[in-house]
Amino acid sequence: MKNFKRALCLMGIIVFVFFSSGCTTKESESTISDQTEDLKSFGTIDGTDFAGKEISEDIFTEYDLTLVNVWATFCNPCLNEMPDLNEIHEEYSKAGKSFQVVGICSDTVTLEGVNENILNTAEEIEKTLALTYLNIVPGEALRSETLKGLSVVPTTFFVDGNGYIVETVIGARSKEDWIEIIDDLLK
Repeated sequence: MKNFKRALCLMGIIVFVFFSSGCTTKESESTISDQTEDLKSFGTIDGTDFAGKEISEDIFTEYDLTLVNVWATFCNPCLNEMPDLNEIHEEYSKAGKSFQVVGICSDTVTLEGVNENILNTAEEIEKTLALTYLNIVPGEALRSETLKGLSVVPTTFFVDGNGYIVETVIGARSKEDWIEIIDDLLK
């Protein structure tokens, strides 16, 4: 019984460390990720939007800059910054700036395929927050290229119209911080 309690306690600690290290805010992370600083091209975009419509690299071509926010349904910092990202997306669109926000829900797909329960949760989040920007369920190429080895959410990539990563930001940010980064990159 004593060993069982120890094992249960150890499992609890492991789960806590796993989930607490996977989500982050500005205060706990750097601006540029060591794991992604050698990336130049965003890579293949495949997958679907939440309604099942196929997505491709064409999502970048109409904009000078795309903020690609990789998030997960279990990540509170991710969820907390989404209303700000939505406001930014709408404000820049109304101002006629060549900028968009795209989300990638990283936990909707497992090795076995799309997890319908998590996809339903992601769709409910999108609906509840009234998000107007595109959210993607990643396909195999996206998971095995760009998202491979990504261990922290939110992670945000800024991608130019040719599909090249111009900056990577680890952790959640305030609306003001995002606007500062975006305006600097759009110059």
